[in-house]
Amino acid sequence: MKPSRPRNTVLCGAAFFLSSQVLASDITLSGTVLGVDGKPYSGVSVSLAQAGLSTTTDAAGNWTLASAPVGIQAGQVLPSGSGHLLLDNGRLSVRFSGCDLLGRGGRRIHAASKGSSFALRALGSQDTLLYSLDGMVRLRDTVTGSRTGVVRTLDLTLNPAIVYGYLTDERDEQTYRTVKIGTQVWMAQNLNYAVDSSWCPAGVARTCTTYGRLYQWSAMMGVVPKHDSTLLNAVLPHQGICPSGWHVPSDTEWGTLVRYVDQATGGTKLKANSSLWNRNPGTDTYGFSALPPGFRDPDGVFFDIGLATAMTSSGSTRFWTSTESDSSRAWFGYIYCSFANAFRGNYDKRSGYSLRCLQGN
Repeated sequence: MKPSRPRNTVLCGAAFFLSSQVLASDITLSGTVLGVDGKPYSGVSVSLAQAGLSTTTDAAGNWTLASAPVGIQAGQVLPSGSGHLLLDNGRLSVRFSGCDLLGRGGRRIHAASKGSSFALRALGSQDTLLYSLDGMVRLRDTVTGSRTGVVRTLDLTLNPAIVYGYLTDERDEQTYRTVKIGTQVWMAQNLNYAVDSSWCPAGVARTCTTYGRLYQWSAMMGVVPKHDSTLLNAVLPHQGICPSGWHVPSDTEWGTLVRYVDQATGGTKLKANSSLWNRNPGTDTYGFSALPPGFRDPDGVFFDIGLATAMTSSGSTRFWTSTESDSSRAWFGYIYCSFANAFRGNYDKRSGYSLRCLQGN
């Protein structure tokens, strides 16, 4: 007489294994990768850092994460059935017909042996989704459950070591990276929301894609132009033209950022590590990724956009704040190509400067 199988067990291969009764649900991970020009980006490796799963974007920039782990040895026999990702009691795992990669049953995966090249470690409550090009990680996302139809722009000027957040502006569906620096959460890209009295850097439409827009102070504050020559005395925080839940940073808030990163070296640390800064690219230590769009003076002349050439030292960025200096001037943050410092100054409100929104109402 054959012995009966214990209750709550799962048959994997030729062995019986005890199963814990934890509900699990399938996880789907898919999306599209675009270049900064909005065109599909093929050949980008997309992988889960801890789970060891990877795929590559196709000609349309699309990817779906396969459930076949990286590093499976030749001839290795996996349990029968199609593999899929599960979220099991807050832990991500890969299952093949109820079994893990080592052929064990049950609903919960434990850490695999250290010496197994194909073993899948048990994951914590989140994993990191890595986007890589030419063997270098260019972008990171956190994953805690299903994510489908995720559209990401692969901007090679951003710090690949930073895990960015994302903000979608419901007004025009543009998506921006966000980053936490100290106690503040900043947009990691300049706002590119079109309003009257705003311009693309150098007066060239395509530059808005790279640098965002330049705004006259009243346009950025979302108030009538008369406040370019009269005091507004805005109640702070002031949303201005920032998306819902975000606001125009004050001079004090810009100062908080600069003190955190160190004023003497803040310019270098806040600049993107990009050739657009010519001979003086930044380290982008905190993921702020400042680029040099230059500015527009009150007479309508554009200055100081970065040039990818070693023959010039031009390139600067100026970020408006909501703080007025007097009736016709307001404070701004300033980073210049040739200096390591991060500065502040005040100038004519009719100038066109960039805007980085800060989280909070």
